[in-house]
Amino acid sequence: MTQGPWQHGGPIQPTTFGAILRDARLGLGRSLNDAERQTRILARHLAALESGDFHLLPSGIYARGFVYNYANWLQLNPQEMVRLFNEARGEAEVAYRPQPVGRGVSTAGPFSPNFVVVIFATLILSVVAAWGYSLIVQSPPKKPIIDVPTVAATPTTITQAAALSTPTSAPATLAGTIRIPSPTAGPTDTAIAPSSAAAPSSAASTTSAATATAVPTSLKVTIKASGKSWVEAYVDGDTTAKFKGFINPGDTQDIEAKQTITLIVGAPDYVTYTVNGADKGTVPKEALKGVTIRLGA
Repeated sequence: MTQGPWQHGGPIQPTTFGAILRDARLGLGRSLNDAERQTRILARHLAALESGDFHLLPSGIYARGFVYNYANWLQLNPQEMVRLFNEARGEAEVAYRPQPVGRGVSTAGPFSPNFVVVIFATLILSVVAAWGYSLIVQSPPKKPIIDVPTVAATPTTITQAAALSTPTSAPATLAGTIRIPSPTAGPTDTAIAPSSAAAPSSAASTTSAATATAVPTSLKVTIKASGKSWVEAYVDGDTTAKFKGFINPGDTQDIEAKQTITLIVGAPDYVTYTVNGADKGTVPKEALKGVTIRLGA
């Protein structure tokens, strides 16, 4: 059953048009590869429709045919989606009638062309792997035997004269000069104590401690929707989504991580976000394909 995709009103933008298609596909739990196999439309053309990059599509009736067939597969209203596509491209409304085809292409069944190619390639790789393994097992490489003579360690003897002749340098951080009295020096040869300038001040220590405490040790992102949008969130490189689903207007969602949070947003124009309490505004357009937020960035 088809449904009306555009309910916000006003002129539609290319990215918003693409977000409608992307939200519908994600709502069905299907990938671009699934759509390519069943609609016979190249995945790169479907990705261009979902990202609003219409300049990557063929012109004229071919692009409208892509929109009609893809919308029909997504259970959307195909005629309405063609109308919105023309509006998003700034073209006059042109009615589209699907062209009849002689025979549909079916990808169902275990013996589709792609399945046969995969089986044939698997057999070839298996034969090559077995042949290579037999060569390795039958003729293992011979490791050369190397005799390493054992050399007894010779102890090093340091005489008292050598130890006394080694000069000792004073620490570079010592303030002032230290004088060592000679055997003939008089009572005026005294050592000068180092000044207290090398001691760190308590104020500097307090400032450093406060600075170290202010550095955040975790990442928290809060997203808020002004319109309905699909959102996926992945934390710290985990392939399992921390959050996955639709958020409605006015909804907020908190996502916490140690280092990184990756967001995939179907309609970035309707989603804003904050990072550790700092307002970052609207989610970037790149969130259609995935944008990563890092701690300290």
